Amino acid sequence: MNPMSKAASFSASTFSPGVAERRCLRLAPLLLLGAITGCANLETLAPSVAKLKGDHSSLEAGRRIYLGQCATCHVAEPIHDYPASRWPGILDDMVPKTKLDPSQERDVRAYIAAVCRQN
Repeated sequence: MNPMSKAASFSASTFSPGVAERRCLRLAPLLLLGAITGCANLETLAPSVAKLKGDHSSLEAGRRIYLGQCATCHVAEPIHDYPASRWPGILDDMVPKTKLDPSQERDVRAYIAAVCRQN
């Protein structure tokens, strides 16, 4: 078979997305949520680290993980929707599902604790 005719017979239904394409598809709901609700609501969902106390680079990493990893399986909940006392249990249930490494887990826990202390 001529290579050109093989290429011409390719159809979109035979396309198998790679890792990058699947990751983009998983992030699409978060991007859509941001586009629909605007930046003010993103601040309600997961406040920026500017006003938080702690290591801002670690807190920023935790915020990115919270917004990125949580939203791959479900809509990320606004952190203030749950009391600080509930978050350790929530994270104990969710972290194993995300396969975060220990430093990523530490960052997301630190970020959520800092947001809860903000009030």
